[in-house]
Amino acid sequence: MKQHTRPAACGFTLIELLIVIALIAILSGMLLPALNKARDKGKAVRCTANVRQLGIAWGAYADDYNGRCIPTYTQSGWTVVSHWSGDVKDGAVSNEGGLNPYLGNSSGIRSCPSHPGLKSGGYTKGNGGYGYSTYIGSIKVGSSYEPVPASMPMIRGPASTVVFGDNATVENDGGYGEYNELSAPTYPVYPGTPVPSMHFRHDAQAAVAWADGHADLQVLGCSAGDSYSGRSELEMRLVHKIGWFGADLTEAQTYFSLIK
Repeated sequence: MKQHTRPAACGFTLIELLIVIALIAILSGMLLPALNKARDKGKAVRCTANVRQLGIAWGAYADDYNGRCIPTYTQSGWTVVSHWSGDVKDGAVSNEGGLNPYLGNSSGIRSCPSHPGLKSGGYTKGNGGYGYSTYIGSIKVGSSYEPVPASMPMIRGPASTVVFGDNATVENDGGYGEYNELSAPTYPVYPGTPVPSMHFRHDAQAAVAWADGHADLQVLGCSAGDSYSGRSELEMRLVHKIGWFGADLTEAQTYFSLIK
């Protein structure tokens, strides 16, 4: 008698299909954190390159102005007309003026890739994600409270003096906003501890440009409370990752002070 063989079944059973889907989900869950970490590391590298470009532009400006550093901002009477990051036009910082001629008039260099959504507001609207040290751009106050910048010979330890860094303010709704001044633990002129603004947005690290032209990432070490909003030092440091690098405020101050 002729034997009839049953053809082999093709495809997956429902149980096999569910197992495959579960395995794909598990593998995706394992790979996603690694992919996110690699992406964030890439952003940190680009951000460090940005602040290095800012530092180079800052040095080139000083070379063109007989060693005088660019001021944090300039005024006409009592009106701010320009920041280090650009001229003020229609109530916002433009891609012209300030250091922009030394940056190819590119706003992208002023914007941290890890924080493209910083809120624009106030007199620094359009500034971007970086701040400029008040100990260099606003070492003292001149007539009409216009800041007077430092000169290059005043910077005694350029390899350990901060010029630019990742920067942000904490808004009332908990979001983050632009701010063009990088606050030190103390004011150059007035006593007291200002609200910190260095933002350690790269896995608790901040990109920093130094006065000798190099740039790197620094780890969050200390902070201070926000006297305007009532946020505590712990909230600023642990929740918002805003503060300074260095074990404490005394050490952090050494990286801003011009005389070491």
